[in-house]
Amino acid sequence: MGRIASSIGIITGVPITDTVDQLIAISARPRDLIVSRTASLRAEQTAVSQLTASVLAVQLAGRSLGNAGLFHKTTATTSNSALLTATVTGSPTPANYQVTPLKTAETQQSLSNGFASLDAAVGEGTLVIGRGGFVADPVLLADLNGGSGVSRGKIRITDRSGDSADIDLRYALNIDDVLEAINTSEKINVTAVAEGDAIRLVDNTGATTANLSVAEVSGGSTAADLGLAGINVA
Repeated sequence: MGRIASSIGIITGVPITDTVDQLIAISARPRDLIVSRTASLRAEQTAVSQLTASVLAVQLAGRSLGNAGLFHKTTATTSNSALLTATVTGSPTPANYQVTPLKTAETQQSLSNGFASLDAAVGEGTLVIGRGGFVADPVLLADLNGGSGVSRGKIRITDRSGDSADIDLRYALNIDDVLEAINTSEKINVTAVAEGDAIRLVDNTGATTANLSVAEVSGGSTAADLGLAGINVA
């Protein structure tokens, strides 16, 4: 025979299951409130911990501001350490400097008087090591004009055929650099030579169309400092 199950009280007609569930829920409310409160307190604790960490970070940063050396510290950096390195000494003024390498270091060779052979003994006496003997050191532009040097810039040279060339002397270091810049120009046919304390320009065109002349470029004074200003020779 089949069985009939019912959650309705036989006598009262009250739903037993629902009533029990409600009673259990009512009895569990204090526990649920404690669980909810605990979760809320843990969230507050986490927030307080984060706030404390932030405050400590601000305090540590504030202590660094009390170090006077922090505001006076200077560092030097270079955009190309393969060409130039920089270090700080003293108390330099903060700034950006543009450096253009012109020449790299070269090996130095020292020569002595000749010997009969590699095994020849050197006689008694004094061995003197000095500079010079073969090639004179080039005159530095910085030493010209009583130590005032030469203004960096360009000069315009016109040969007797009427051709002109702007000679860039901004990076010239010595007289040899000036002579080379003029003599290697492909726009004019002029040779520059050093004679005593002056530079002489020789026109090689053989033409008479124009005068051999030298002029400043962009209002500079490079030609004047080199003693070439005012040259205008037929």
